[in-house]
Amino acid sequence: IDALLEPAKEVGGDLVDYFPVGETRMALIVGDVSDKGAAAALMMARTHAMFRALAGRPDAEELFADPARAASLVNEALARGNASCMFVTLLVATLEVETGALAYVRAGHVPPYLRSADGSVVRLGGMGGPALGVAEEFPYRAASATLNAGDRLLVVTDGMTEAQDPAGELYGEERVGAFLAALGADETRPLRRLADSVRGFEAGLPAFDDIAALLLT
Repeated sequence: IDALLEPAKEVGGDLVDYFPVGETRMALIVGDVSDKGAAAALMMARTHAMFRALAGRPDAEELFADPARAASLVNEALARGNASCMFVTLLVATLEVETGALAYVRAGHVPPYLRSADGSVVRLGGMGGPALGVAEEFPYRAASATLNAGDRLLVVTDGMTEAQDPAGELYGEERVGAFLAALGADETRPLRRLADSVRGFEAGLPAFDDIAALLLT
């Protein structure tokens, strides 16, 4: 697993985390708060703490077996009394390490990229529901995929895809997909190079947004 987190300001509102749940499952989380700066950082810290607290519960294995349950619990806490109207786009996934079975919830987040061993790239577009914190009691639903030997899963935040050059052109989702398609088999920690490509595209402009990414191989 390669992970990257780079705030646009002194503190940021993006989140990347991964942790084991039981003996055979791995939880993966990438998120992005709707604002920037200190308020966004506090919102993301709260979100992060809640997912970690769920992972420490006695029923964590059962809970994360369907990540929609974890997403729903965190959403309830964030949506209740949300006077600031801040929200968190988020991808939470659970990987069965032995089989490659992936269950994921895309809560308003950028669709992740799945690269097959033959180099082809597809998007995992299953939509689990709105961003966390928007609607109480929303029935989130998990989608599924399978990771086979040699596959790579890439999850990014929109700080990458929506970065702009001086002419206002977006870095775009296609450039991220092309980066993943071109990765060599022996390149195990390439996200720093992807982040440098995004910042180079901005050509010296102030960073558009926090950027975060997680690459699973």
